[in-house]
Amino acid sequence: MHKREISIDLIKILASFAVICLHIIDIPNTLLDQVVYYLSGCAIPLLFMTNGYLLLNKDKITLKRQSIKSLKMLGIVFSWCAIFSCLYYLSDKIWINPIESTAQGLVQKGPMWQFWFIGALIILHLFL
Repeated sequence: MHKREISIDLIKILASFAVICLHIIDIPNTLLDQVVYYLSGCAIPLLFMTNGYLLLNKDKITLKRQSIKSLKMLGIVFSWCAIFSCLYYLSDKIWINPIESTAQGLVQKGPMWQFWFIGALIILHLFL
């Protein structure tokens, strides 16, 4: 069993907080907003680096394991897109194809564009 690395956890917490700051501050107007916004710009690279480190730090990396993890992430994204499609249909009577919105969301397009990071993680898993 590996010893937990607290420094990696702290980096991920700070990067997650920075991502929230990036999403909250739309257009930085004040000096404080500008400072927080531009300091938070390191969040995405930090998250990629910490996730890459944690993935490469495994005892055994196999195509089967990485494929299963990728399929699980894909399943989570599809589930959220299916829920969104059903709710959107109930409210606006317009059906959005959950398969299409899943594919679009993984490349930062469509109504569920927020899942682009999971798409990037899937690519990272498959390149391992």
